[in-house]
Amino acid sequence: MKKSACLIAILGLVSSSVFAAGPEATIHTAKTFKECEKIASVFIGGGIQEDNDRSECHYRFRNVITFKECVDNADSMNSKQNENDMRWDCFEIAKQRSLDAQRGVKVVKSGMTMKDCFDNADDMENLVTTEYNNSTGRYEKEHPGDGMTWACLETYPKFVSEKLCFDAADDMYFPESKDDLRETCLDKFAQTITRKSCLDQAGKMSTAAKKKDIAESCPRF
Repeated sequence: MKKSACLIAILGLVSSSVFAAGPEATIHTAKTFKECEKIASVFIGGGIQEDNDRSECHYRFRNVITFKECVDNADSMNSKQNENDMRWDCFEIAKQRSLDAQRGVKVVKSGMTMKDCFDNADDMENLVTTEYNNSTGRYEKEHPGDGMTWACLETYPKFVSEKLCFDAADDMYFPESKDDLRETCLDKFAQTITRKSCLDQAGKMSTAAKKKDIAESCPRF
């Protein structure tokens, strides 16, 4: 069979499988998120159109999707910026549901754990931007994953364990960010951290002066 004839046959099979389900087999009429995502994923050519379809599914079902479904959908985006934008919204969805639940509003649990939050931050694409920092009055480079890591800590401070905190510091993008979070973790767990663990963290600081300062502040036993 010639290539052109073979391609026509393949396209015919794809078309028949898509339209066999009838007029409801579209992202606009899908009854569940999984059905919508499946339709979006079979778009021939992918790219911008697939991202648009996945975004449509995301916003149609954002009130009922789980955190895992949300980040899996983000992971399938073709554009790195689109992926990062969706990962941020996955976090915002989980955060809002948590706040609503605290107020007694009945919501669908997102299923996001503290580790999930940090992992989502670590999976952010490396799209470094330069932003104006009102606190310092300077333009500074920012990494989306670093920003989300701080957002996780600020939103769920009660659920951060010592290990998760220091692991998150290891995963930060900029050395300064690693140092800042490591110091925050040391302060947070100052009453329970062992001397060995403290010295281990001191050894990971980015400069000799910082290593010395942290080591000197570690407990003596």
